[in-house]
Amino acid sequence: MKRKKTGAKKLFIIQALCLCVMLSGCGRTEAGQEAAVQNSGEAVNTAAVSEIKATEEAVCCVQLKDEDTVTAYDAEAVEITGAGDSVSVTGNGKGIRTEGGNVTITEAGAYVLTGSFAGQILIAAEADDLVRLILNGVTIACDSSAAIYGEQSDKIVITLAEDTVNQVSDAPQYVYSDTQEDEPNAAIFSKDDLTFNGTGTLVVNGNYADGIRSKDDLVIVSGVYRITTVGDALQGKDSVSIADGDFTIQAGNDAVKSSNDTDEEKGYVVIDGGSYLIEAADDAFHAETAMIINGGDITVTSCYEGIEGLTVTINGGRISLYATDDGINAAGGSDLGEQFFGGGMSGGNEAAGIEINGGTIYVNAEGDGIDSNGSI
Repeated sequence: MKRKKTGAKKLFIIQALCLCVMLSGCGRTEAGQEAAVQNSGEAVNTAAVSEIKATEEAVCCVQLKDEDTVTAYDAEAVEITGAGDSVSVTGNGKGIRTEGGNVTITEAGAYVLTGSFAGQILIAAEADDLVRLILNGVTIACDSSAAIYGEQSDKIVITLAEDTVNQVSDAPQYVYSDTQEDEPNAAIFSKDDLTFNGTGTLVVNGNYADGIRSKDDLVIVSGVYRITTVGDALQGKDSVSIADGDFTIQAGNDAVKSSNDTDEEKGYVVIDGGSYLIEAADDAFHAETAMIINGGDITVTSCYEGIEGLTVTINGGRISLYATDDGINAAGGSDLGEQFFGGGMSGGNEAAGIEINGGTIYVNAEGDGIDSNGSI
């Protein structure tokens, strides 16, 4: 719950090893549903509750498309080499414009980036174009905006080439052409779907706001990520899906977040695996709808709340976290929760729930260890 807590620190240790059962509260019974409604003082939209549960079942695990897993590229890939304010292009460069250290990509295809760029990589392709960026030992530092900006495409797939270290940094202050603009606002920003794969390393310095942000779906298949940001580290508005990877995150806000709070079929986070070392000023993991953890090794050394969603489902993995408020929280206090289900962060909510089916969980919380505004 988003509220100030006082009193002694509470320590909770839960080991749920292949229980294969749901620990359910009275909210699952008909009488309990009535009590939850009465407690919240609001009528529950049962159709919307069904939508949330259907969404959770539909996104039970990371669902990858064919293009998400492709890491190889052929001789037709265009090679773009940066040397500060100078850029050279090898191959068919008809879909590329350069100016100083800035590169604009206007067509679908595979583009290999090498060297250092004192500017921005801008993707301004057609709305149905798939653009692949292969980061092959590259440093991109923009002093006025995002380092990589996906203005338009169908999807951007970023591959971290094997045995490479790649670094992107954005500006601490952005220059917008219009004072009403507020995008981009991340070191890597895409208005469309964004996928990362490969086995190399990506270092992200989010100096203005977020580290990596997609306004649609953010998918991470593999790779090593070292992210330091003043805002959110990983944000996918519609969803975040992580199959695997090695993550070290220092976030000035949330570490992993899906922010769509107006569509009950979106706003979810799914973690299938990976290794995570997280420090976050706010939540370590935040989903507006379903928060699902199927595996992985998660260590959160500091955060406000550890794992939060309208529903939280843990099917496996190892989780160890310290939180200054709640460790695991099924809240439903977002605009979505209030609009469809009634209640708030401190009230009952029939749609909210926590389900633990497996894994090993260690929670050290100054607030509640495990807190559901609905059922557990």
